[in-house]
Amino acid sequence: MLHSWRVPFLVAVTATIIAAIAGVSTIGRNLQHDANDAIAAALERTVDSDTVIVAIDTESLAELRQWPWPRSQHARLLDELRAAGARKIFYDIDFSAESNALDDAVLADALRKWGSSPVILPAFWQPTIDGSAYMLTQPLEQFRRHASLASVNLNPGSDGLVRTVRSSWSIGGFGLPAVFGDDAVPARDAGTEFLIDFSISPASFDLVSFADVAAGRIPHERLTGKVIYVGATALELGDVLPVPVHHSLPGVVVQALAAETVIAGIPVVVPERIALPALFAWSLLLAILFARFSWKTGSLVLAGALASVVAAALYLHHGSRTILEVVPFFVAGGSTFLLSLLVALDEKSLKLLAVRLGLARSEEIVRSILQSSADCIVQLDGRGTIRATNPAAERLFEQSAEEMAGVRINELIPGLFRPVGDDVAQVFHSLEDELHECELVLGNGKSVPVELSFGRVAAVEDPLYIMILRDLSWRVAKERDLHHQATHDPLTELPNRTALADKLDQLIAGDETEVFFALLMVDLNRFKEVNDTLGHSVGDDVLRDVAQRFSKAVGRQGFIARVGGDEFAVVLDTPGDSLSPAAVAEKLQESLRLPLDAGGISVELGMSIGIACFPEDAEDAETLLKNADITMYVSKERGSRYEFFETEHDHNSIRKLGMVGQLRSAIERDEIELHYQPKIDLATNRVHGAEALLRWEHPSLGTVDPEEFIVLVEASDLIQDLTDWTLEQAFRQVRYWRSRNIDGPVAINLSARLLRDSAFPKRLARMMSNAGIDPADLELEITESAVMVDPVLAVEVINRIRSLGTNVSIDDYGTGYSSLAYLRDLHLNSLKIDKSYVMDMEACDNDRVIVESTIQMAHGLGLKVVAEGVESRWACEHLRRCGCDYAQGYFYSKAIPSADFVEWTERFESAPPVSESANDDLAGDALAPAGGRRARG
Repeated sequence: MLHSWRVPFLVAVTATIIAAIAGVSTIGRNLQHDANDAIAAALERTVDSDTVIVAIDTESLAELRQWPWPRSQHARLLDELRAAGARKIFYDIDFSAESNALDDAVLADALRKWGSSPVILPAFWQPTIDGSAYMLTQPLEQFRRHASLASVNLNPGSDGLVRTVRSSWSIGGFGLPAVFGDDAVPARDAGTEFLIDFSISPASFDLVSFADVAAGRIPHERLTGKVIYVGATALELGDVLPVPVHHSLPGVVVQALAAETVIAGIPVVVPERIALPALFAWSLLLAILFARFSWKTGSLVLAGALASVVAAALYLHHGSRTILEVVPFFVAGGSTFLLSLLVALDEKSLKLLAVRLGLARSEEIVRSILQSSADCIVQLDGRGTIRATNPAAERLFEQSAEEMAGVRINELIPGLFRPVGDDVAQVFHSLEDELHECELVLGNGKSVPVELSFGRVAAVEDPLYIMILRDLSWRVAKERDLHHQATHDPLTELPNRTALADKLDQLIAGDETEVFFALLMVDLNRFKEVNDTLGHSVGDDVLRDVAQRFSKAVGRQGFIARVGGDEFAVVLDTPGDSLSPAAVAEKLQESLRLPLDAGGISVELGMSIGIACFPEDAEDAETLLKNADITMYVSKERGSRYEFFETEHDHNSIRKLGMVGQLRSAIERDEIELHYQPKIDLATNRVHGAEALLRWEHPSLGTVDPEEFIVLVEASDLIQDLTDWTLEQAFRQVRYWRSRNIDGPVAINLSARLLRDSAFPKRLARMMSNAGIDPADLELEITESAVMVDPVLAVEVINRIRSLGTNVSIDDYGTGYSSLAYLRDLHLNSLKIDKSYVMDMEACDNDRVIVESTIQMAHGLGLKVVAEGVESRWACEHLRRCGCDYAQGYFYSKAIPSADFVEWTERFESAPPVSESANDDLAGDALAPAGGRRARG
């Protein structure tokens, strides 16, 4: 039998072919015409039209009392329409024959008065008597001279109804446009037949009587600016055409409908390249559904599908002027239903035949199944004795069929039955219809896990049972492997965090009344440098080596796990003198005493160890892990070999954790503020800008040392928010300073993290532009250690900042690693000598020499020099003599609030200090601790 997917496909193909053939047949085309007419009738509507039909009706014939009328009557109508201001006239009257000369001259004069040919006269082709050619009938030359010509030929379709109109005609080299004109359709569609939209109601046109217009009885407002169609509507004149929907209409009305169709949008039939694939897809979907449902449900599906096609046709015609031909869909749907029904009947016949053949060959089929089955099949009698087995059972039991025949099954599967003498049939009955898992014991003592099921053979009188067994060894091994993968680190093969949590839970839930154990959290120092420098592959090799060393150091004395990238944990559940937490910590430290091989490079890694004990330091596993982790970070901060948990560690970590969230809120609510420490130009003794310093007065914690919260900020994503806030505040202050004639830039220390952010220079440029400040009014201070984190990227970022016109200076000079190298490579503006050298110059000759040589070197490199930590007049005067450019320190002022900075500057520059005491008056409590760190950005 064909595959399930092929049958619907073939049904759909066949149905589509049938529908396509039916669609092009005469009957199919006529049915489609009827369907289109029904849709047009259902959608019939009145449109807002500018067309007025002047009807030569029965009333006009009766009033004028003759036909044909003298052409002076037509001239009279034209004059009246011209006086009313009609825009365009189509006169559907045959003026090809001469009448009396006077009337013809009157009509010609009336046409001449219109000018620029807004009057259209009809022309039409008609076959000659022998039918061998076409003859053009057109108005007299004197009429043609003052009018345009249009073809009024309308050809009926195969059913005798007029449905289409040609956009233009061309016969014998002479062409004529349709009434609606060449300009109404694209040039490429010249000579094309268009469907007339008969869903437009003729009532859309304003119908007036010829006699009423000619006599001036129609108000001019009804005719002004209108398109006028003049033609016969009286039945006795015979100008009536058979059409859809309306049965018959006067020719002039049909011409008006054709023109209105072009204005509203010519209906377009869905092209075959779209219709045929859609028809096939629709048929395929129906075929698939019919194959799944009964014929009753299928008939409902078919009815719904056909209804959806009709709805789609109505929607497309109304919404987008598109005609969906529904007859092919109806034919395809009916064909698909009938073909699917025939296929279903055929399948039932085949199934019946298969059953008959199966009954004839049942023994051969059963025997083949037993022999080829991968499951073990065992036949048992009512006492549980083996009567027959298949080859799979022989392989599982590792015995031949002859060896197993006559053996009780409970000898091979212990515990399957109760003691001999019990009702075995009752036991078998209790095992029926369920799957059971048990252990199969082989003759060599090997145990194999199996899954078994029981069933009774009802076709025989004596009790006979079939037992099917399946070897579960592969599943048990797979579960073991999955459990190992879930609880072990794939890189080091050590237990992972999940296994560690299970171990801790087992120890805490143990039966012992007094449980005591220790948890050591170990974090490798400097491993990130190895990983980033030599690559992750080398880093993985290092971690494997570390894991082996730790395992060897701990041995069987404890449980060791890898819980993170470079973090390990050791559980000691039987501590004693030789296995105390401190002793194990020393063993772990000793295991890394010898350098590790990292891709051919010898590296030395240290470690930080935090120790927490249960139940002394925690009452549950989660808290114990947290406390050990906290203590490990304390060890890292202190640089110690290991640390034991203390309560204040936890309090400190909670304080820090809460502080980050509170700091974010403080930034949003402007609870942080900037203080400014003045920078003095030693040559002029005037203020030259200031350095911005952060201050945070916490509502409950009080004054928070910036050294504390800046470290937290730089370790989180909050550093960007704090930097942006600091820059915005500083920009606002600079604009105010300029308004008070205070010169010099505001200095802000830049975080090392932002030197690794290649997008920061662009963001800085945008902020300065939005703030409207000169880039030279900002000075960014960087430390040598910040540059050394990623020298290549840092140099690129710094140079891009310098290209903006912003000043960049080296801060805390003399405390870094590679000062001279980066002073040479970086394009800097100034250098700030660290205060640790400046404060002790007077008492320490070495510090004085360092300061003096640094000033000379910086000037040689074209850098300005700023001295920090100036706290005495001697230091101030010595720096001035050495040529130092700027100074800042408590000798001048501590960092002061922005609101006081301008007042301080004005006082300072109006009365510069002449002694330390005089300066103290200006600075207030200038020698009090500054209590702050530079604003990191």
